[in-house]
Amino acid sequence: MEAKKPYLFVFIVYIANLLGSIYYYIFGRNFYSFNVGYILNSLTAEEKEYVMNDNVILENLNRISVDLAAVKKPLSFSGEYFMTRGFIEQIKNRVAFENYLKQNPDILNVKIKDPVFFITLPRTGSTFLHCLLKEDPSWFAPRIWMQKSHFPSPSNPYSEKDMEIINKNRDEVIYFQSLTDWNVLSKAHLVSERDPEDLLIQLEPLGINAAASWLFGMEDYNKFIATLPLEKWSEVMKKLKVMFQCLMKNYPSTRLLSMSHIFCVNVESIYETFPDAKFVIIHRDPVKSVSSLSSLVRSLRKLWYNGETEKESYSYFTRINGEISYQMDKYLKFRTKMEEMGKSDLFVDVSFKNLVKDPIACVQDLYGKLGKKWTKEAEEKLKYFIENQTEHKTASHKYKITEDMQNYTKDLFKSYCERFKEFL
Repeated sequence: MEAKKPYLFVFIVYIANLLGSIYYYIFGRNFYSFNVGYILNSLTAEEKEYVMNDNVILENLNRISVDLAAVKKPLSFSGEYFMTRGFIEQIKNRVAFENYLKQNPDILNVKIKDPVFFITLPRTGSTFLHCLLKEDPSWFAPRIWMQKSHFPSPSNPYSEKDMEIINKNRDEVIYFQSLTDWNVLSKAHLVSERDPEDLLIQLEPLGINAAASWLFGMEDYNKFIATLPLEKWSEVMKKLKVMFQCLMKNYPSTRLLSMSHIFCVNVESIYETFPDAKFVIIHRDPVKSVSSLSSLVRSLRKLWYNGETEKESYSYFTRINGEISYQMDKYLKFRTKMEEMGKSDLFVDVSFKNLVKDPIACVQDLYGKLGKKWTKEAEEKLKYFIENQTEHKTASHKYKITEDMQNYTKDLFKSYCERFKEFL
């Protein structure tokens, strides 16, 4: 069912941001600012202790606070508010999850066998493929409502409690998307609370806000994420595994399917935590991929900013390019190391062009490489989804880039393009 834009909510936020802009013009500062002290004071003693004892979360908060203050362009009133409230809710939910885990220790016994991770460039059809495969009931692809709530373990079939959480998340997703560029998002990247999404949703309460660096232009924070030591990433991944175990408790016969864009995770830490995992990467011309992501970022930034100039738009194209190419180089080094150890079967390559041309044939080939049985039930469900979904058929991200910008991207991804030219 197509989501309807909540115009009253959008109007109220517009008025709040207008008043916030007037306040900023008069006093030279925001009425409401992201502040670690305020966040900590909004927590209970137990929640505050949890943050203080988790070095990744604490450093994450401090770095974002400092870097946001250093960024020249101030966030809108709603941007500051939603970001602050988001962190508070994430921490509260995380501590509540830890307490739920203590009451349900059997979660730690849940087996996760042969998980599959899409680790791919952005805007390569990964969301479409992720949503497509979720139609096959033999996969367990955590939905947005599960990713955001963490617990309790979803019932099979869904219980009344699950439906309450789903409905709550439906409103939140619609409100969030309504403050972005709805015309673009509704055609190219509109998802519902029942769709699976990027792993970054589950990483945020663990202290990894990978999207923040390219959404807000925080150079130092970007370096913090890019250079986070493997042992820190491994700590995060161990916690993520427990989150998956909780979600999959009542779905023992399914196979985990998760997705993340290449700049949001550390692939080596995933392999350390899930040594029987397989990694799927969808290949697309990086010029088109990064251009499309830049357009999406421009749409998403409207949630946190009052306006965007063309110069600002081009600045994050350059920044995104650098971040993605850096993480791609790290991925290629890890992949080369694994291949030299005779573990090339860990990786499965998919062509974006083939996915667009014939998604069913592409998925059949993917199943074969993943050692997964192709069934008539799966084929029928996937065909029905393709014929009836609209969100991924009319993608219209448009982002004009100069010839120099195209050449800059080609130079950054030269090694990648040479290695995977048969898939591009």
